[in-house]
Amino acid sequence: AFVLQSYDPSSRAITLRILATIPNIIMNKLTLHHGIKNSLGTENKEEAEAVYYTLDQLCPISSSFAKGVLPKLLEIIDDLCTSKVHKICCIKLLRHMHHDIEMASAAKAKLEAIISVYITVDFKIAILHTLTLLSVKVP
Repeated sequence: AFVLQSYDPSSRAITLRILATIPNIIMNKLTLHHGIKNSLGTENKEEAEAVYYTLDQLCPISSSFAKGVLPKLLEIIDDLCTSKVHKICCIKLLRHMHHDIEMASAAKAKLEAIISVYITVDFKIAILHTLTLLSVKVP
């Protein structure tokens, strides 16, 4: 957990990749959840890839983590300064917001709201694919 607070983005990225390999062990570790959430929105490409990979591994199995990270994902999607690649990664992560109706509804509402805003094919495919996967998994 201390490495996630490091000033070295490469160290944080390696730590995030390691944490992604043990999601069942860390699924209830709130201090690690906090460190992972703090890495969201990083400008470092290596760390960003690692945090999205970690989120992809942890969100499907930890409802508390998914619920805690959802507002940050929605914020990143709305942020005008966020790159296209990061937005698409966050959009794809919304497929894991199926743990309860509130989370699924919030994710679905965001996807439906942005489908008319983002007109490129990459965004349309990511949004429609995520909506499909989310619809299949909602309780």
